[in-house]
Amino acid sequence: MKGITKNVYALVTLVLFAISVLFLVLVVSLYSKSTAVDGTTVGSIYIGDKESREAKKEVLLSDVADWKKDVYYTIQFQNVEMVIGYTDEEMGSDTVAKKDRLTILDFDVEETLDKLTLDTKNLAYFKENTANIELFKERIAYVFGLDAFNNLDFTKLMSDIVKNARNMATIAVFDLGKDGYMLDGFANSVVNSITLQNVTTEAIDAIVEAYPEIEIKPQEDTENKLGFSAVKFFQGTKLSNDKLNIIATGLAAVVQKSSFTVTVKNQDIFIRDYAYNGMTARINVKDGTDLKIINPETTTYYVKTYKVSDTELRFDLVGCKFINTYEVEIIEELVSPLPDKEYNNGLKFGVDGMIIDEEQGIYYYVFDEGVQSKIISYIKVSTNVHGEVTRTNIYLKQEFYQGEAAYWVWNYLPKDYVPAGAGE
Repeated sequence: MKGITKNVYALVTLVLFAISVLFLVLVVSLYSKSTAVDGTTVGSIYIGDKESREAKKEVLLSDVADWKKDVYYTIQFQNVEMVIGYTDEEMGSDTVAKKDRLTILDFDVEETLDKLTLDTKNLAYFKENTANIELFKERIAYVFGLDAFNNLDFTKLMSDIVKNARNMATIAVFDLGKDGYMLDGFANSVVNSITLQNVTTEAIDAIVEAYPEIEIKPQEDTENKLGFSAVKFFQGTKLSNDKLNIIATGLAAVVQKSSFTVTVKNQDIFIRDYAYNGMTARINVKDGTDLKIINPETTTYYVKTYKVSDTELRFDLVGCKFINTYEVEIIEELVSPLPDKEYNNGLKFGVDGMIIDEEQGIYYYVFDEGVQSKIISYIKVSTNVHGEVTRTNIYLKQEFYQGEAAYWVWNYLPKDYVPAGAGE
């Protein structure tokens, strides 16, 4: 009987201990819940400490309005950009007033609260403001040109703007070319085309077969950001130097009417039969004689080669259309070397300047065909006697479109301009 009594006491003690443990767990659990922090946010706006819908609504309306004043969404295309919600005057000002910069979107606080999930990060929801969207479209057409706007996937652009707004991103960049907002017909256009004549059939066939397409990546995507290098591109080629020179001439010529800049070009002293606009370019993979081209855009362009006839080789520059217009003008100018000097045919065509040094002879120097006139090389050609000659000079002019206004930028070289180091 004693043993039974002891067992009963032990059982009762065990049950009481278990009940005490359960009670302790319940108390700790209830305490934890009562002291837990609600992590509910909309974007970066914290509303976890607001219990009622109206309290949350008040905070959201105020903070989203402040956020819209700080939004800085940039749309860029080629060398032109606009900031959504900013005027031209504001872009050029150091002090800008605080105001709604995203008027194309109206904050929908009711939908935001309806879709709210507690203790997590939530999206902010917006509705498109139809009237301001139309003004936004007009602004894009004004800044980037009507042709670009008509070939813009505006639905995709608005979708990405809304995605950034829903996450309440303060800064965003939308590159119309790089991010794929332009329709295919605009993004893959033949932006320039030149044809070299008097090329041998054998050379044409070999070039088109070996290099039907030559890729010119954006400067930012090239090694050390140095741009396209013909020496690197043609490493391991089986083509002869003569054929590579034909390709180099075509490359240098086809990028004339573009935003590209030829930073290194070695011009042949002799004018070849296929010379385009009187200019030739020369490359040599073995000794490093190079042709270098800078593509300043954010998209890749391709130079494609085609056989036009047994003696004609065409080069097409293919990529996103330029919103600026680039033209080349050829002007005849009379050059009078000193009577005791001689020049060869290299002086007659495709050079933008010439200097004469009595001690060392005649030099000509070549300027790149980009927007900026920078001297890239000059070559001593001879030291004997010759008279006057009419020389063909090539100049690039660029037309910028900004709305209905258009103006020309001419890159003429002053006649008395002498490059640093020339004649040394």
